Amino acid sequence: MKKDMEYAKIISKNLRRIMYDADRKPSQVSKDLGIPKTTISGWINGNRVPRMKYVDLLCHYFNVSRADIVDEENGYYQKALRPDAQGELLALFSELNEDGQGEAISYLRYLAQKEEYKKEALVS
Repeated sequence: MKKDMEYAKIISKNLRRIMYDADRKPSQVSKDLGIPKTTISGWINGNRVPRMKYVDLLCHYFNVSRADIVDEENGYYQKALRPDAQGELLALFSELNEDGQGEAISYLRYLAQKEEYKKEALVS
């Protein structure tokens, strides 16, 4: 059971990033693919693991590979973390005023404390 939940979290991260980059909301994917929104929500929230036929359907819909959806090391989420991400963060941060920078730091501290966002959280 623990393995299934780890797998669900990996798929969740990949699927969330795929949907974000494709600018698709769960309701749109649900409508386009004829899959109940609650099912898709279960996948993107990391509560359920999609059957392989749905993984293949998602692959075709988003034009990605199976590995992009189900792989932790070489999945879409990791590919999307560009090497210049730190530079992008610094550039965006420098555009903020003092209050905005404070808010950004507070939010990053909040995220860093959550187990689900820590790099080692998905390692068994």
